[in-house]
Amino acid sequence: MGGLAHALSFGAFAPAAGLAVAAGAVGIASPVGIACAAAAVAWTAIDLLVVEPRLRAGGGEVDDVATAFLRKALRAGSVDHVARDLAAALRAGFPPQGPPCAVLIAPGGADGAIRQVVLCGKAPELGDTTAALDWLGAVGEALDRESLAQLFDLPVEEGGGDGPRAVAAMLDAAHCDVVLPLRHRGLLLGVLIVARPPGTAADPATTRLLRALRAYTTAAVARTLLDAEVTQQGKLSRTVDLATAMQEAMMPMEKPVRRPGFELRGLFRPVAECGGDLWMWRDLGDGKVLLLTADATGHGAAPALLAAVAKGTVDALCQLWGAEADPGELLAQLNRVVYRTGKRRYMMTAFAVVIDVPRQTMRFANAGQNFPVMVKQPRDGQPGATVEALIARGDALGASPRARFDNHDRPLPPGDRLVMYTDGVVDCGTPGRDPYGDKRMRALLAGTAGERGTKVPELLLAELEAHAGGQPMGDDVTVLVFELTDPGPAAGQEGEA
Repeated sequence: MGGLAHALSFGAFAPAAGLAVAAGAVGIASPVGIACAAAAVAWTAIDLLVVEPRLRAGGGEVDDVATAFLRKALRAGSVDHVARDLAAALRAGFPPQGPPCAVLIAPGGADGAIRQVVLCGKAPELGDTTAALDWLGAVGEALDRESLAQLFDLPVEEGGGDGPRAVAAMLDAAHCDVVLPLRHRGLLLGVLIVARPPGTAADPATTRLLRALRAYTTAAVARTLLDAEVTQQGKLSRTVDLATAMQEAMMPMEKPVRRPGFELRGLFRPVAECGGDLWMWRDLGDGKVLLLTADATGHGAAPALLAAVAKGTVDALCQLWGAEADPGELLAQLNRVVYRTGKRRYMMTAFAVVIDVPRQTMRFANAGQNFPVMVKQPRDGQPGATVEALIARGDALGASPRARFDNHDRPLPPGDRLVMYTDGVVDCGTPGRDPYGDKRMRALLAGTAGERGTKVPELLLAELEAHAGGQPMGDDVTVLVFELTDPGPAAGQEGEA
């Protein structure tokens, strides 16, 4: 790197050093010290993961704007500070004054209020946003006016009904044309609505910038709430109440995702108000797809917020690496973030796999997660489907500052199913009933081989609920099923989860 890049690199790391000194000065065991230390290590991780690679590679203008925002937002002490940095990023991304209008709908404080923070333009009169936030919390997709209009006449179970009309009305009131939910599995943390500058509607750079800012803002808002848990333990319950007031979505998007060449579906059931489970998928380009399941230790809002930070980190890495994303390296980088943020107070298990759809292969790595299984269709005269575990071992994320996660490769023939799940599935039970267990799960998966793959998660969850006999299942439950299909047009396509 040149002299300017060296100076920028030093400047990027300086806040982490300052926070570390502050932590030592006030006492590392105190709540404030813990908060400073957590912020320092999180900032260091982001600096290593995002800032330094960009300085070395000399990233493009869009990446520079998004990265500069991430550097500031992940040290923001409040939602107000996140909004301030986001407004600056929008002005930098759409010079000279930013978009004609941009509004952040965000938590308003401990009283559970919702408020609108004007980022660009004039303050709109949005009126009652309850119905719009409710629908966005359940769907969670970035949408523009055209996408919303296509949903107006669909039935409610397919994403239609009054919800998309309420969101369209909110956009009309604000004179905006894009809505970006800041949503993590279990929590709707805010909503960003933006009016794209004239002539940029079809601009790929505009779309890329808004998607990056959405992912980074979600992670930044989650970090401010998690910081409140560390420094002000008594106030986190009010934060959860606020999330409820914002019509939080307690489950991820449950619709099947169908694309040419594959389909998948994931379902999530939290045992508490919010859950620490996470599942996500990303289209990496060049026919490659990333799938990830994760489980943060504990229950409630704090693990859910840690999972949101992890999701933001994975989003950033996917944007940096694209089709070159490597599951073992992704888990290694994520381990550093979890360790430096949680300091072993919170840890996480995870399984990551990159599937090459055209080549029908997959590469995977495991960080303490339950072994996923392959449900293999009958072949060569076999009487029925077989279920095979994908053996891959690795330490839980956050257990040590550095960890290595080995990659494993194997074919994935069309028709065979990859089933990923968290430990709440096999551990499901009650004080008077044994855990559901691996044996029952395998029998059900083999018995449902004739069903469409996207139906399997709900069949498994129904079986777990029956096994629990109406009692709480004891732990968060996440199930994700992926299957390669014949390439070609696929109906009912959905956005990334």
